[in-house]
Amino acid sequence: MRSIPLSLAVLTSLSLGITSATPAQATTFHVAVGGTGDGSAGSPWGNLKDAVGSSSPVQPGDVISVAAGTYTLSSAVSFQKSGTPGKPITLVAEPGAILNVTTSSTPGGALDLSGLHDWVIDGFRIENAPNRGIALHGCTNITIQNCTIYRPSACGIIADVRDWGSDDVYPVPQNYNVKILDNTIEQANWESGDNEGISLWALDGFEVAGNTLIDCQREGIDAKTGSRNGSIHHNTIRGQYNKWSGTGMGVYIDAWHYETFNIDVYSNLIHDSEEGFEINCEDCNKPGTNGSVHDIRIFNNVVYNNYDIQDSGWKGRGMSFYDCCDEGPHPVHDVHVFNNTFVGSSLRGISVENPSVANLFISNNIIVDNGSDDIVIQKATSVTVASNLLSKALRNSAGSAVTASDNVVADPRFVSVASNDYHLQSGSPAIDKAAGADVATIDYDGFARPAGPAADMGAYEHGASPSGAGGAAGTGGLGAGGGVGAGGQTTLGRGGAIGGGGTFTGGALGAGGARARDGAISPGGALGSGGRTVMGGVSGKKDASSAGGAQAGDGAVGTGGALGGLDAPAVSGDTRGGGGGAVDRADASDSGAGSTAGCGCAVSYAAWPSSAARWLLLGLTAALLRARRRR
Repeated sequence: MRSIPLSLAVLTSLSLGITSATPAQATTFHVAVGGTGDGSAGSPWGNLKDAVGSSSPVQPGDVISVAAGTYTLSSAVSFQKSGTPGKPITLVAEPGAILNVTTSSTPGGALDLSGLHDWVIDGFRIENAPNRGIALHGCTNITIQNCTIYRPSACGIIADVRDWGSDDVYPVPQNYNVKILDNTIEQANWESGDNEGISLWALDGFEVAGNTLIDCQREGIDAKTGSRNGSIHHNTIRGQYNKWSGTGMGVYIDAWHYETFNIDVYSNLIHDSEEGFEINCEDCNKPGTNGSVHDIRIFNNVVYNNYDIQDSGWKGRGMSFYDCCDEGPHPVHDVHVFNNTFVGSSLRGISVENPSVANLFISNNIIVDNGSDDIVIQKATSVTVASNLLSKALRNSAGSAVTASDNVVADPRFVSVASNDYHLQSGSPAIDKAAGADVATIDYDGFARPAGPAADMGAYEHGASPSGAGGAAGTGGLGAGGGVGAGGQTTLGRGGAIGGGGTFTGGALGAGGARARDGAISPGGALGSGGRTVMGGVSGKKDASSAGGAQAGDGAVGTGGALGGLDAPAVSGDTRGGGGGAVDRADASDSGAGSTAGCGCAVSYAAWPSSAARWLLLGLTAALLRARRRR
């Protein structure tokens, strides 16, 4: 696609994109504790059910604003209407709005949507839900963002099956285009082993990003049961443990009867849990189903200090390919694990124990100081282990099924193991040693690879900078890859400036199109919902600036990378988009400068705008948002 400069016409189109996501004729309705009125600003509703029920006057594109206060309800809030594509209904909670539901029927959530579409749910705190926190059943075009779900009895957020068929055989997929962004889920599954912190069933097209899961009692994030075409990235997961038997993984990819595929898992931080990742195909020999897991890419993740909290004898692994949990077979194939850092798990770093694993590629990782083995292959059909840095030699019990080459046993020379800073010091044997086809073009911090003659092993690129190959801001632009340098990209907001069908994801700038949560620029100094900046150490905090003074380490302004929604950093030489695919970062445009738009976007840019243009855009944005607030 031919690149064009960002001109006044493009600025105008950005403004139009903002206003089209929340049209001028849209109405804002209000809910407040003690309200008894008609939902107007001067006479708000007192019950959330009045706002989302079938008789509510709320129309597609409208906003429901929920004032601060505690809303105690005797039953779940069951949504009864939908928005339309491009005009979602936005339900947004002001800071301090707390939802407390005292009873909820299985499999319902405190907020429950069944067969609906085009909603944005933003900013709620849900406490002690008697079943699930937020539940979707056969829904489309749903965004759940900036919510806190504390100690639900069962799972925190779930996209669930609506049509259960018969004898546990049902159609897939049933949910489409779901985004779960920048939420906090703490102590999920407190009283029930029902599903996981974030549970994805039969879901086609998803992004799970920027979430924090703390001390949950089952798996943290589970993509299963025919889920496909999605991404799981920039999540922080800690303290998952095995209160319920056989659980405790940070991220679990599991077919559970049905073909589960094309998922990118990247730039997640998982630590002090029972296990980092597990890839499995449970119950995949059930008659009438076709279970398998395939085409999974796992890269740029940092995993450390996982241990067998419950003394099960088999937990405490960075990653496992387990032969579980029925007679089998459990087919898993075409999985690529690269540029990750695994440190200090009590049992093993990576363990392959499934004879049906085929075409597994483990390369360019740093895997050190893990229990009995850094990598052990016990059973498999075909595994390639190449160009990894280990602290102990590969243990191969699968014979000719394993092809091993160019693995190095050495000290990686981390900056500080004691403070869990796994960046590389100068002189590390991992620097410039990544090789082969599976090499990430951006590191965990969002900085461009390679910084030297070749990329580094592990999740962090030594010597990388936020401006990358394109130089500093104004020369190569902002963002990992330099914005305008070779292979660079321009990033505005989550998923891109004109990604996701031509408008900002979720509507206008800020939280879900309802309003900017902290003025024109959202937390972290980025445009878009949540605007994450991944800075400094391993924790990916929402800082305003990085240790090196950069503006934003995960794509300079916002999250998710170049132009397009649901995109993942592409692998070097790989021309597909990531989960949902929007851009190939290794080959950013036909000319090699700028980035190619995707996901319905019709424009690509050769350059980030000048300083004056940037401030003009921000000024226009702020004015629009202030005008909306006065409405």
